Formats: sequence, C-alpha cells, structure tokens
Amino acid sequence: MIPASSRVIDPSVEDSVRRFPTVDLVKMIFPDVRMRGRSVMCSPFREERHASFSCFRDGLGYSRWKDHTTGESGDNIDFYKKAFPDSSLDYPDTVDRLSVLFFGKHAFLDPSVSTAAARSSKRVRREAAVPREAEPALRVVSESCFSPSTTPREIVDYQRSREISDEVSSRYCLHVVFENLNHSGRSEVDRATGLPIVGKDGRPVPVDIRQDAVSIPNDIGGRVLRCVDTPQRKGFKGTTRSFVTTILADGTAPSSGVSFFGLDRSPEVKFVRWDRSSGRLYLNESAGVFGVELYAVPYCSLFLDSFVGMSLVGRERDCAIAVLRSLNGPVNSVATVVEGMHDALSLIEIEKSNGHGTVPGTDLVVLNSVSNLKWAVPFLSMHREVRSLLDNDLKSSAGEKAFVQMQRLVGEFSAKAGSVCNVKSDSVYFQPYKDVNDYLVASRREQRERMRLAASQPRVENRQPLSERQERPAPKGRRP
Repeated sequence: MIPASSRVIDPSVEDSVRRFPTVDLVKMIFPDVRMRGRSVMCSPFREERHASFSCFRDGLGYSRWKDHTTGESGDNIDFYKKAFPDSSLDYPDTVDRLSVLFFGKHAFLDPSVSTAAARSSKRVRREAAVPREAEPALRVVSESCFSPSTTPREIVDYQRSREISDEVSSRYCLHVVFENLNHSGRSEVDRATGLPIVGKDGRPVPVDIRQDAVSIPNDIGGRVLRCVDTPQRKGFKGTTRSFVTTILADGTAPSSGVSFFGLDRSPEVKFVRWDRSSGRLYLNESAGVFGVELYAVPYCSLFLDSFVGMSLVGRERDCAIAVLRSLNGPVNSVATVVEGMHDALSLIEIEKSNGHGTVPGTDLVVLNSVSNLKWAVPFLSMHREVRSLLDNDLKSSAGEKAFVQMQRLVGEFSAKAGSVCNVKSDSVYFQPYKDVNDYLVASRREQRERMRLAASQPRVENRQPLSERQERPAPKGRRP
C-alpha cells in the first residue's frame, strides 16, 4: 500500500478511472455474469433470471451503474467497494487499485509534486466541467388526445385488448409519436428465427425509429410510453423522463403552490438550508419565499434536509420540485400504489364498473419503476394508510422486496414527521395473476365466457304436465 504521506491522486488518472466502461469492470470481477446485450445484465450480486442491472454514461461522460431492483447506483469506485465489502481500502487506495487494474499504473502523483499544486489542478479541472444532461434517446415528435376516431387503429385495439375502455383511455391517455434514437442504424429481425429481414432489394430492412405509442404524462413533464407488439419486435416500454406519476382522485395533477426565486434564471437549484422559524428556504445562496401549507411544513423540511449543501441539476432538480409541489397539494387519507400505467388504468376501470368515476377517496400513485420509490416516500408518508398493489412477480420477488422497502422508508419518514402511516399489501387480492391488469383481463374474459354459455343454453320453460295440473276452482259469485 502506498504510504499516506505520498497519497496524492493524479486528477487525470482519477478522471480516466471514472470514465472506464463499468460493463468491462463487471466482467473482470464477475466473469460468469449473464449478459442481456452490451450494457444490460443480471445482477452480479445475487441470483436472478431476469436482467435488472444496467451500465451507462452520465451527462459528463462518466461511467455509471444502476441496480433497478434495489435502486442502488454509483460509479466504478462504488461498484468496487460493493463487490469487496470487507476490504479496508479507502477512496484513494480504491482509485489506485482500479488504476492498476485498468491501466497497469498507480494513481498517485510523484512525491516531488506539491499537494497544494495537485489540489489546485484538480479543482480547476472540476470547475471547468459544466453539468449538463445527457442527450435524450427518446424524442417526442407530436402528441394528441386519445380518440378512437383519430388515434391509429393498432393503438386503440391495443388498449381494448388490455380491457381499457375508450372512455378511460380518452380521459387519461395521449397518442404520442416519438423517435427512438437507440434504434438508429439497426435492422428488423424476425422474432421466430432471430435473422434479419431482407427487403426486395436484398438489403436488411432498417428499423423505423419513429413509433406510435399510448402515453400518460408524469409529474416532471415526461411521457410514459407503451408500444404495440409487432411480428418483428416486442412492444417498447419506456419513458422520456422517469419519475413517479401521481393521479389524484379527481383526475388532476397536484397543485403548483411552490415558487422559487432564481429558478428561471439558473439551470441549477442549490438546496442550502430550510429555516423552520422564519419559514424561508435559501436557494442559490439567496433567500426565497417558499409558500407552503402549515400541515406540509414538517414533510417539506424532512425532504429538504437530505439535500443540504447539494446542487441539483436537470432531472434531479425537476424531481425535487415535483415532490415539493405534491406535498403542498390536497391529500386524501388513503394512497394506492401501483407499478405501471396500465395497472392504474385497470384500477380505474374496475372502480368504474362499480359505479365510481375514479378510485374514491384515494390518491393513485404510479411508480413506473420501483427504483422511483425514493421520490414517492414523502408524498406517501402524508397519508394515514398506503395500499400497495405492486406486482406479484411470478419468477422473482422484486415486488415483495419493493413493498418491504416502501414499508420501511415510509414508516421512518412519517415517524420523523410526527405522524403515523400504515402501509399494507393488497396484492393478494389479484393472485395468482401478475398484476392488476392481468387480473382485469382474466376476469372480463371469464365474464364474457359465462354470458356466452348462458346464451347458448336452450330456454327451458317450467310448465307442469296437463295431467299434474290442479283444476282451478270456479269463482264464487252470484249465479246467473
């Protein structure tokens, strides 16, 4: 191990270590990991059949990883520490160990280089990097209200096949045309054989990057997308900007009662300090008025405590602002949590058949991904009861793990805020089906089958034979 007196990290080597492809690091440490493409794989930290671990680059070009089941994420240094939790290496030694593994050289500067000069060069290099969001792979071309007369027929039939009525689809859904830039340069593949489809000119047919989708908006202005299955490829599922979607009982979004000074002038919001006595929130090192309802003060305060001294940009900033808006809006006593958009629409469809317009007296929260749970916890903690309708995963326990995590996080947050929130699982009501939509589809099909069988049965009149009929007595009255 390098002596502590000479452990000064070379900024250029540290930068290279953070930019090294994380997927290659995973293969070095876990050579038997099951891959699902170049950057998607089964988690190397547990046994699983479905890929839930991905590697990518952030807006600054640094390599990152994310475990979509647990919600954990980090860079190459975090992955190495997670892979070897019993190691006593600190941050400098971990960077040095990875530098030797990647490039065959140590990460520390020569002892003759002064520590002050090294820190100065590192500070200048970091300040020169301007935070920016990565170029989105999904770009919305156009969007319009869902209508059976104007929306493409395959989208309408897709919604009906999932037992979502035209009325519910028209109220909550959009028809979105988007471009998937990840498909650029790819060719169509036959799903049965796995071979490329060749056109009349003998060349592979390119994938059309422009697709139609049914969509619902989320709280930070993104679009949750669902495409129809085709003979060539499975229907796409994704979102332009991922975040928890909240649909209140009246079908509206949370009220926008939060105002920030400097938000429109700067792409960066710095949550510095929340002053309980004055009710002021200090943003960008200047006092900004935060108009919050009295009942929401402890929840907003607790949420902002996790961002003390941190700078948020892009999606993280928008998510934090959306959480504050949801905390300042009207809240029912019960919240129902589902995972996907069709689960939420199915729940509304079930309540509609029971005579209700939406889920009565309930805030309906759509996670879109269990990794978004951390952003939903403050809003869920404001309720007296949370009903979990997360998926009954038939081949894994992801839904059960997410429920346990939600129960713990909501319990801790509500206890700190001085309230009580009871989190319970109602997923048993739609067993043995995977989710609410599967239950709705199966129940509707069973209902139609019963009606068909009843209609096909010949009508049998309950008439007694003439010999068994009793003679009706003559009516009493005056004789003629």
